[in-house]
Amino acid sequence: ALASIDGATEVTRIEGGSIAAHWTLNGLGPATAWGRAQAAELTGAGVRNTVGALGGNGTLRFMGLNSGRSYERVLAAASNGVRGTPIGPIVDRLVGAVSALGRGASASSSYRFARSSDGAVRLALGNISVDAGSGAFFQVARPDAVQWSQGGGVRVALAGRFGGGGLPRGSFDVASRGPSLAALSGALRVEPIHHGGASLSLAPVRFNSDGGGTRFSTAVVMSGPLADGRIDGLSMPLAGRVMADGAFSIDGGCHRVAWQRIAVGQVVLNEGALPLCGASGLPLFRYDNSGLNGIVDSNSIALTGHIGGSPLSFQTDGARLNLATMQFSLVSPSFAIGAGDSITHLTATELSGARDSAGFGGRLTNATGNIGRVPFLFDQANGDWRWQDGGQGNELTLGAALQVTDAADEDRFQPLRSDDTRISYRDGAMRVTGSLMEPTSHARVADVAIAHDFADASGNARFTLANLTFARDGLQPVMLTTLSLGVAADVVGTVTGGGRVDWSRDGVTSSVGDFATETMDLSAAFGPVQGMSGAIHFSDLIALATPAGQEVRLRSVYPGVEVTDGVLLYQMLPGQRVHIEEGRWPFAGGQLLLRPTTLDFSADVPRFLTFDVQGVDAGLFLSRYEFDNINATGVFDGVLPTKFTADGGRVEGGLLQSRAGGHLEVVGELSQHDLGVYGNLAFGALKSLQYDNLAIRMNGNIDGEMLTEVHFSGLSQGANAQNNFITRAFRRLPFIFNININAPFRQLLTSARGLYDPSTLVGQNIEALVRAERDAAAAAANAAQPVQPAVRDNRR
Repeated sequence: ALASIDGATEVTRIEGGSIAAHWTLNGLGPATAWGRAQAAELTGAGVRNTVGALGGNGTLRFMGLNSGRSYERVLAAASNGVRGTPIGPIVDRLVGAVSALGRGASASSSYRFARSSDGAVRLALGNISVDAGSGAFFQVARPDAVQWSQGGGVRVALAGRFGGGGLPRGSFDVASRGPSLAALSGALRVEPIHHGGASLSLAPVRFNSDGGGTRFSTAVVMSGPLADGRIDGLSMPLAGRVMADGAFSIDGGCHRVAWQRIAVGQVVLNEGALPLCGASGLPLFRYDNSGLNGIVDSNSIALTGHIGGSPLSFQTDGARLNLATMQFSLVSPSFAIGAGDSITHLTATELSGARDSAGFGGRLTNATGNIGRVPFLFDQANGDWRWQDGGQGNELTLGAALQVTDAADEDRFQPLRSDDTRISYRDGAMRVTGSLMEPTSHARVADVAIAHDFADASGNARFTLANLTFARDGLQPVMLTTLSLGVAADVVGTVTGGGRVDWSRDGVTSSVGDFATETMDLSAAFGPVQGMSGAIHFSDLIALATPAGQEVRLRSVYPGVEVTDGVLLYQMLPGQRVHIEEGRWPFAGGQLLLRPTTLDFSADVPRFLTFDVQGVDAGLFLSRYEFDNINATGVFDGVLPTKFTADGGRVEGGLLQSRAGGHLEVVGELSQHDLGVYGNLAFGALKSLQYDNLAIRMNGNIDGEMLTEVHFSGLSQGANAQNNFITRAFRRLPFIFNININAPFRQLLTSARGLYDPSTLVGQNIEALVRAERDAAAAAANAAQPVQPAVRDNRR
């Protein structure tokens, strides 16, 4: 459309009857949907001969060219579509240059026309030139670049160059494959483009157009920004199609994408490559009015690089990305950060996610791994992750439920569960928080906080016991650690405290812990313990080692006889060993001492404890244990060597020896009167004895049969013994009195009391007696003849 047009034409007759003409036409405001000009000028000259043939040539000029809205929309869409990608700055520059080319530019073209005497018409355009005030230019030097003939259609044979004003310099050639502009072939050559830290190099772009669009093929090498980082040397072959409506697509199949370096935040990938494959029968991707579409698959990816100052590697068995929704999934991904003992490792069954308004988020499934030198491993991790801008940089977070196990070759603790673990990564540092619970009882064990800096591989782990409470029908130490097997059971009490582990690239630099209990009851291999209290300081929590002088107080221990108010000094050594420095208990006017020893809990080996008995008063001992019918005097010393194995404890070579003489006297009547005449006479004679020496030897199992040998020497009757013909007959003979007792050790005292007080036995054994009577009656009813048990009676 033209707002107005005017001009002048001059026609003259020339010799021979031909007619010559000169013309100049001027138009104002010519416009199309793609743009408008301030003015247009058409000049030329022509000749018509006498037989009706004519021909001419001239120049068409446009001044003050400005692009239209359609043109601007296409440019804006192109710029927005690649923003944030490596070619974003390049496209912005090109869009600016092309926009400047469409504002206030001038264009010109030569033309030629001819009509033969038979009426056939031909038209040719060429020498096309576009010049902008920005310095941009577009030139086609051939005079017949575009040709049209009546009945023959349009043919194109362009060869030209462009550049300047922000445009890269380049050249092109285009030729038609038939009598239509819809079928063109050609090539475009562009010099490398550099702008805003981005660069783009294209191999010659070869293209073929048809009625539906234009196919192209080239190879691209680019560098530029990527998210909040950068990619260098990205290269890949490209083949696709540009549609008439401006949409374009990249062919399907597989394309090898390579790069020299990729950096996003503190993550840097080394030179690498991976295959990008389109879904079967579909383009790799397509861009149109609806945006970017396509499904991209990749298999067997293996990448290396570093994060901060730490090495980084990544592998996956397969990956898929939906470009329309930015949903992706990784099959069996594996991440490793660091090297040597400080490596952080993560593997999972699947990692999936998608982009949303706040960033990216998704799901981590069945992950396992570890964090640096943290002495724990995790597995069975399932949770949701997010990657978003937290206002001070990008942050990756993961909330997961997982299981925690010991990283040592031999487990120091049983697996624990966490349902509230939160892992965050920002600026090259990782933070982990969560609580741990025992999975069977669901008892809360500890709260954990971990920090790890990938730049220097340093960090720390802190944990606090959540008032860890043991109960006979609930949580027990064996549910937390197998190290307690054979050491403690039936534990009742609460433990408080916490610990900290620090590490660096050189290794674990510090690991300390402090724990305490105010009162705890338990069953140990050597007997029940009540009222245990104390605190323990670990100087090396990883090795479970302490300084010397750790103290524990024991209100009551019962290894066969009760000892109270004991103090034990010890030191824990690496390798699951415990050094006993000293143990002492006040005992019946004297004391019970535990000799120094080292116990090895790293293997199933015998463990030896030796107790020294010093200055025990026989009278105090008997009164303490309610032997009301026995009076005794004397002071005893001795030693009780004990050996503990998986089968229990055993006394081997135990000896109690009187320091000097003493006496032993039965007060009251014998509770059993059927010993016979001589037995009663002997008991009456021996119920009060004076002795010069008394030795008690003990061998046997603490929890089983104990052989106890009692040796008296230097015996004489006491003041309250009965005198009769027996005592008078033997008064002048040397008198040695030996007693062998073979019985369960912990029943010895009860058996001794029961000899004089039958109510003790009755109270403890009434159920067994009733059951035995019932069983005996049943046996008698079924037996033809009763079986008489063997009787052994040794007397000396």
